[in-house]
Amino acid sequence: MVKCDPTFDYRVGRSSDGTVTGFVWQTGVMRRDFELYGDVLFVDCMGKSINTKGWPINTIAMLDGEKKVCLPCEGFTNRETIDGYVWLIESVVAMAPGRKLCDIKFIIGDVIFAAETILTKLGIEDTCHVILDHHHLLSLDIGSWPKAFGLNLFSHLKEDLTSMVKSRPYAPYV
Repeated sequence: MVKCDPTFDYRVGRSSDGTVTGFVWQTGVMRRDFELYGDVLFVDCMGKSINTKGWPINTIAMLDGEKKVCLPCEGFTNRETIDGYVWLIESVVAMAPGRKLCDIKFIIGDVIFAAETILTKLGIEDTCHVILDHHHLLSLDIGSWPKAFGLNLFSHLKEDLTSMVKSRPYAPYV
């Protein structure tokens, strides 16, 4: 890749015994986009069932200046873990010197109960840096609200909670 793009960079994750735990890479275009538009990142993991090697495909996505999805990196890990998310986020920031971790806000799709742990491990103390997406809040099989309220109470609250999550603000975000 470096022959095609001299600004290409990558990281290999390893466990304490040296076993490879993941790969992440970034092209020059990805780095430029991340440095320009990486103030809000959506971090999620696509199921390993769609990957023939069985490794989760980790995605970090953001919106560019035209509100189109672009990627600051691509990568995968051998397991979906809190440490895997932390490593992925730290790696993409390390490859882009024009972007500081403390200036990034995160929308975390998976490991929703661990969102604050991810932020703590990243050294981010302001929990306003994390937003949970509506699918993970409302889904019966993985959501946090069904588990927090119990299925019986959640069935009574679901309509109002769904309305709250999907509501639009009165003023546009600045």
